[in-house]
Amino acid sequence: MAVIEIETDVDVDLSKYSMSLNNSGYVAFSKDGQCMLLHRMIMGLKPGDKMTVDHIDGDKLNNVRANSRFMIINKPVAQRALRHQQ
Repeated sequence: MAVIEIETDVDVDLSKYSMSLNNSGYVAFSKDGQCMLLHRMIMGLKPGDKMTVDHIDGDKLNNVRANSRFMIINKPVAQRALRHQQ
């Protein structure tokens, strides 16, 4: 069983939702028929928003705001990093 870290002042009553880990290891749930990622929702993003949220400590289960930051991904740099990981 995974332990998910979040703050208690989250604007959404998360107890109404069934949480699971998606294939990438992020906490996901369905809200109004949309797949939502917990870390994006906590940072105030909605489905389709283009911003990226980074987990500062790299732990995808640590969803507290202090561990999250917005990032702009430079596509060529990101692609280069993926090639080096393979």
